[in-house]
Amino acid sequence: MITHVRAKSVEEFGDLLHHSCEEFIHIASGRIVIHTEVYDPMTLEAGDPIYIGSNMGHAYDTATAATTPCYSAFSRAPRTGR
Repeated sequence: MITHVRAKSVEEFGDLLHHSCEEFIHIASGRIVIHTEVYDPMTLEAGDPIYIGSNMGHAYDTATAATTPCYSAFSRAPRTGR
């Protein structure tokens, strides 16, 4: 999936996201800052990847004036009881 990060700050982004999967993000161009409820904010630039457990609250902002495209892949835990 291609995600376009548009928020210019974590305040503009709003509440941190929580969902039950894991997330791999690759920055296509530009720069983003990833904010989590566990770690200090981290700046990622074009070509940088990051892998996070998405049940940890997280948000992104562009760290620039431009919209930043990112490639995202999500994985879910396998269902049990089948």
